[in-house]
Amino acid sequence: MKRTPLRPTEFKRKPYKWRRPKSKHNWKKMAAAAWLNAGGHCERCGRVLDIGTAPAHLKPRSAGGSDDPSNLALLCIAGAQCHTYLDENGAKVATEEAWLQERMKQSDEVGDYFEKLIYRREYILEMKEAVQ
Repeated sequence: MKRTPLRPTEFKRKPYKWRRPKSKHNWKKMAAAAWLNAGGHCERCGRVLDIGTAPAHLKPRSAGGSDDPSNLALLCIAGAQCHTYLDENGAKVATEEAWLQERMKQSDEVGDYFEKLIYRREYILEMKEAVQ
């Protein structure tokens, strides 16, 4: 049995188009709630922020943090870069800054997370002192 050759138009596929999966989270609603809770100011430095500023998760979602308004903080990204500072120095911020200590008292989720960070930081500092 002899097969007939396929024409080039018969085996062309449509190019694959990658699509980002839709998020389950309502980011606009979360940003608005954080903005209202903070009164439109950065919670760390007091800078006035736009209503569309993305909120920071105090307990990161990767560590099991929720999108509950008690876990969200309005922090600036430009200028003082408070959002980046919190992400990099969480335990230091929790021990030194009053705004975060107040938030730790209000929410068990945030308080438990930062207590663990503070404990780890103290342990590491003790180990460094013991080595020297």
